Amino acid sequence: MSFGFTGTAFDYVALKGPNYGVARVSVDGVVRGTADLYSSAFTYQQKVFSVAGLGDTTHTALIEWTGSKNASATATRINLDALDIIGTPVAVTDAGAPLTTCDASDAWRATNATVTLSATDDTGVKATYYRLDTGAVTTYTAPFAVSAEGTTTIAFWSVDYSGNAEATSTATVRIDKHAPTTTDNAPLVWQTLSPVDVTLVGADALSGPAGTYFSLDGAFPQLYTLPVSVSGEGTHTIAYWSTDAAGNVETSKTATVRIDTAAPVTTDDLPRVPWLREPVSVTLTTSETVSGLAALYYSADGAEATTYAAPVAFSGDGTHTIAYRAVDRAGNAEATTTLTFHLDSTAPVTTDDAPQTWQTTAPVPVTLSPVDPTSGPAATHYMVDGGDIQLYTLPVSVSGEGTHTIA
Repeated sequence: MSFGFTGTAFDYVALKGPNYGVARVSVDGVVRGTADLYSSAFTYQQKVFSVAGLGDTTHTALIEWTGSKNASATATRINLDALDIIGTPVAVTDAGAPLTTCDASDAWRATNATVTLSATDDTGVKATYYRLDTGAVTTYTAPFAVSAEGTTTIAFWSVDYSGNAEATSTATVRIDKHAPTTTDNAPLVWQTLSPVDVTLVGADALSGPAGTYFSLDGAFPQLYTLPVSVSGEGTHTIAYWSTDAAGNVETSKTATVRIDTAAPVTTDDLPRVPWLREPVSVTLTTSETVSGLAALYYSADGAEATTYAAPVAFSGDGTHTIAYRAVDRAGNAEATTTLTFHLDSTAPVTTDDAPQTWQTTAPVPVTLSPVDPTSGPAATHYMVDGGDIQLYTLPVSVSGEGTHTIA
């Protein structure tokens, strides 16, 4: 209640009892203090609050219910028995409806909001009311919590003891308790081209993403603005996360990018000679240090290609071929290497036309005829009667009486 007077002081007189609470006393809009109306037993006509030392002019005083109480009290009611005024009572003119303010912020937040409503009125605020969205109207008694995610609209107003009702005002509370979610389009398989661009997309259904950050291969984090360009042979790691407008921070995720732009290199141990005289086994060795070897294929003598597992054996006189190539796990394929070689494990056969009977004339020419159906004769050597070995180029001329031997 409010009252007016011209004077310098007044006493607030009330009934005290076990079910009474605390009243607030204001003069000319300034709170002077509170009066505790609690008593373990009912006592009447008690001076519960005094105001003195006012200027000798007209004042407006207000006694309000606070909704608070002594810890031992069973209720919060207040009352007024009398006012002892040092001065003259005057009529109070009601200037209009109360004015209620709300401390809610409409900025996005990640936690529940506690909202306080404060109302003032020259004749006293009888009650303040509020409603959350389309919910029920609630009498305001103390700060209240808003916990629902999303946007909550608070409607609020007050009425005074003169019956003036304030026009409804609104405030907005925005809550987002969940972190954003970021996705990437990093390829799951080895890549054979460099660089590889990875796009990060942050999403948040409520407050919206505020920023996306990433770190490439452990480097200092950066704000994501363009696709992350990843280059260089080997395995790379992108750590990334997003924040939203409410301040929620996503738990870091990782994406892996694997790059291998070079094909494997395979070598063989086949001797580089025109002809081989013995069966041979060819060993293939592949070098692949990035993605690893997927398979090594070979074809022997034009047969269907097969996977290399052990040295490839060749036998049989004649011409042979081996073709091989390797493929790595990234899909890089080595150019096919084809080798042709010749194998001749059979010695040539040489014949002669030496006469089988005694000859009566000298010298006697003897022709040597080598035959080799595979590699062909390379040279023919001979010696006469155990003499020096000579290269055969012309028929051997044998002279002198007696028996002679050509080897």
